[in-house]
Amino acid sequence: MRNRILSFTFTVICSLALVFSASAASVEKPFTIGAAIGYAVENFNIDPDQDNSFAAHVNIGYRWMDALATEFQFDHMRKFDVDNPFSRDSLDVNTYILMFKYYPPFGEVTRAYLGLGVGLMDVTVNYKGGEEKLPGYVSNRTRACGKLGMGLERSISEHWILEGAAGYVGGHDGLDEIDYFTWHLGLKYRF
Repeated sequence: MRNRILSFTFTVICSLALVFSASAASVEKPFTIGAAIGYAVENFNIDPDQDNSFAAHVNIGYRWMDALATEFQFDHMRKFDVDNPFSRDSLDVNTYILMFKYYPPFGEVTRAYLGLGVGLMDVTVNYKGGEEKLPGYVSNRTRACGKLGMGLERSISEHWILEGAAGYVGGHDGLDEIDYFTWHLGLKYRF
């Protein structure tokens, strides 16, 4: 399943690259690289109490044309300490997402966007001492995930962009119970 998802994602990227390669010349500085700090609010559908965690966010992007961009995003969240689908241990969650962004045709200095992404979610369990594990207990899983996002980007100079964004990430195929909302604020360098 994982190989199929990666193959499909690679095929989509190559197809989009061919379609939009001619229009890429019209974007002056199409590449971006950025980092942000964020906050994640999780809801594992087990307990109505939610546990929150800080998140680190890194991204690398390419602007195909004024209205379309592709961005690879990596998020790292540590120690979600709630009753989760695996056990009462805490979780570390990493996501690797390919995000497709659409920028509506308004605004020059400040631009809004909507995004849709697919990728992988890697969940690692941090064991608590003294807890008995059931047969078949799994401490690490990597499965498909999806992301819906939106945000604002504000140009603060020729090369620097300030970004504020929000998103919803949900796991799939064995990680269906893991979903969370995330907000981040960060800087991007455009070149």
